Amino acid sequence: LGVEFAIQVHNRIEEELLLERATTPFGETIRNIGPALAVATVAAAIACLALLASKVPMIREFGILLAVGIVLVFAAAIVIPVATLSIRERRSPTTERREQRVVEHTMVRLARGPKVLVGPLVLAAVALFAVGMVVEEDTPIQTDPEKWVDQDSQTIQDLEQLKAETGSSSELGVYIQSPDGVFSDEMSAFVTDLALDTLDSNPDTLVNVSSLATTVYYLMEVPGASSLPPTGEDLQNAYDVAPPDIQQSLVADGGDATNMVFLVGQSSLEIRKDIVDELRATVQPPPGATATPAGLAVVGVGLLDNLTANRLLLTWLALGGVALWLVIRFASLVKAALVLLPVLLAVGLAATVVWAAGITVSPLTTVSGPLVIAICTEFATLILFRHLEE
Repeated sequence: LGVEFAIQVHNRIEEELLLERATTPFGETIRNIGPALAVATVAAAIACLALLASKVPMIREFGILLAVGIVLVFAAAIVIPVATLSIRERRSPTTERREQRVVEHTMVRLARGPKVLVGPLVLAAVALFAVGMVVEEDTPIQTDPEKWVDQDSQTIQDLEQLKAETGSSSELGVYIQSPDGVFSDEMSAFVTDLALDTLDSNPDTLVNVSSLATTVYYLMEVPGASSLPPTGEDLQNAYDVAPPDIQQSLVADGGDATNMVFLVGQSSLEIRKDIVDELRATVQPPPGATATPAGLAVVGVGLLDNLTANRLLLTWLALGGVALWLVIRFASLVKAALVLLPVLLAVGLAATVVWAAGITVSPLTTVSGPLVIAICTEFATLILFRHLEE
């Protein structure tokens, strides 16, 4: 946007210099293009501020950063090119217009296109926007956090080595609390069954499980004999002889809480989300006790949910905010619609192309709708203002 603003100002100054307004070319430039840039700036800032509706703090802050940056870009585009070119004109005045090139000739031919194309273009804009909004939900998202970073970095190399040695690079915890303490037969059976059942039902995702109850269970396991969960006394005896660090990692709150940790194999956040959702929906601890999924895997699942929960809402808010501003500024539904039609076309076409090409986007790319609206509104606004001027 900064580069585009500066080009607009620069180009308009050179145009004014050749219109026999030698005494006021810079003033004429600001008078003619300033209002258009101001309207475009406000519209772009509104679109970016739509990101405040995101559930992710960093996305909200990103929206604020963009809105502030766009206003500063507007100020810089007005001041710097005018100041710089005024100095140039004193030293080497512009005396002739440059020859038209391929871009200019192409624009002239497009502008002379038959008016019969207007109807199909309007229909295409609306139709593509509708298609884009539908397929946006089906666009694949990269949900493996390890794919979000540079694959040649030392971090990824370390993770690959960790997975080669342990079969895992992440953990899923379950934090279990009981007001009657965890050293009881009932709690021991619950923790053991929960760990083994979860491990057995997710063999391709969970590598192993570690907890006080399962550790004692595996120690007591005898080939050929019936498997029984340890008793509360067994857990207490094992805890008493465990090193202090192990005690702290497995039991807390004076014996009223215990921790269970699953090593998670190579998997996407979507797969981990299914496991977390299943734990939350199906686990039934003893009366008064609770079992809460925890750990980095749960944080990652929450991040993915928040990033994707309202991505279409962000686009609609940006579009609605820009539309309202344009209607207020132009006091005309027709003029506002003329700006919004190219915006609809751009948003719909971008989403449709990404979906049709099978591109897997990162979670952060899901906020691209408001950014497309901000940039496209700026172009369409400047074109409309120049049309009204001519």
